[in-house]
Amino acid sequence: MSPHLLPAVYREALAQAPHGEATRRIYRDLVRGAAICCPAQTLIPRRVTAQVGPLSNARNEATDLDYYLRIARAFPVTFHRHSLARWRYLPTSRSGPAERRTLQWWMLMSPVVAREARLALAEDRPVVRDALRALARRHAREAYYYGRRHDLSYARASLREVIRHAPLDARALAYFAALWLPKWPTALAGRTARGLARTIRGR
Repeated sequence: MSPHLLPAVYREALAQAPHGEATRRIYRDLVRGAAICCPAQTLIPRRVTAQVGPLSNARNEATDLDYYLRIARAFPVTFHRHSLARWRYLPTSRSGPAERRTLQWWMLMSPVVAREARLALAEDRPVVRDALRALARRHAREAYYYGRRHDLSYARASLREVIRHAPLDARALAYFAALWLPKWPTALAGRTARGLARTIRGR
């Protein structure tokens, strides 16, 4: 687990900022899943909340990410160098046990990013669609290995939810199909595919 709540790109920008603050547009970073890890990191001016409106109360989605995206569409965000918040992990939190926390996050993110594909500015929509496809692929791979090692039913359910919101991606669908097959043929197919890829790269 990283000791920092801010991604490296922001820490580097702050290290070079003469006054310890850096202001930038972060909409695309948010769509890709970076920038803000927990609500305790944020201070939002009243004039911003008045324009953006209230926090969503929708269930089964990342309402904090939805709110940050709504803000980031209209406003730049200022980061500062001083560490004023800590994030504490609890296995009973909404993120769930450590071994499936990433799956839970991506599952909550998928409906939000899918909605952004419709609401984003025209110049941002290709980025949002790419982010949604990448999210589905990452989740599919993670779900496959989580299912093989821990809980097949949870892995299938979580991946089904992500695919419902994401564009139909062949790689994500292949992992989903593999979760319903015995382990040995999928392992064999994976080794064969990796061997072919190495052969193609060597040509």
